[in-house]
This record gives sequence, structure tokens and C-alpha cells, in this order.
Amino acid sequence: TRSCGIAAERHVAVPPEVWRALAERAVGRAPHVPQLVSRPLLAWADVVLTMTAQQREVLLDSYAEHHRKIFLLRERAGLEGDVADPIGKEWPDYRACARSIAEALERILSPG
Repeated sequence: TRSCGIAAERHVAVPPEVWRALAERAVGRAPHVPQLVSRPLLAWADVVLTMTAQQREVLLDSYAEHHRKIFLLRERAGLEGDVADPIGKEWPDYRACARSIAEALERILSPG
């Protein structure tokens, strides 16, 4: 997997709350440098999962040639709604974000 964003800035460090939310789910730290979405990244991907419908629309508008592989994460998992961005918010928002992502990924990755 790879991660990128529609407004990512390389100089912005991962907030400590993100590492805390991942640690609660037994996910260790890994080197991460934010990167902007690009055609080469989209070409590399088999599937592109966005956190929000707005992000999906930006990608569909800007990279229409990749429309068949761009999906909303929770929708792809058979769930409703966006994954709310916790940046700049309180700790419970980070925990809720991690829970929302985990719930969707568990459904997507579970066999059967």
C-alpha cells in the first residue's frame, strides 16, 4: 500500500495523536513522509480508497482516466459515510477516525 493526499505537505509531521491511535491498535511506527497524489501513484495502484466523498470527487475530476479504481473507503466496505478528518481536533476524534478506518478495512479484507 501507499498513502497520498490531495493537500499533503512534505514538511508536515504526523501528529502524535495519530501514532497514539495506531499504537492502541498494535500498529507500530513506520517512516512516513506526506506526499501529494499524482498520476504515477494512481497508475501504480490497483484500487484507490478515499476517506471522503469530496476527496473522491476531486480525484475523479482531476484524474478521470483512473475512475474505475477510485472508491470511497467506507462505501467499498458496505458502510455509509465519510471518515472524518481528526487533524486539529481532540483525542476522541483521532480514536474515532482510527475505529472508522479499521471497521472498513476489516470488512474489505475479511475472507468471504
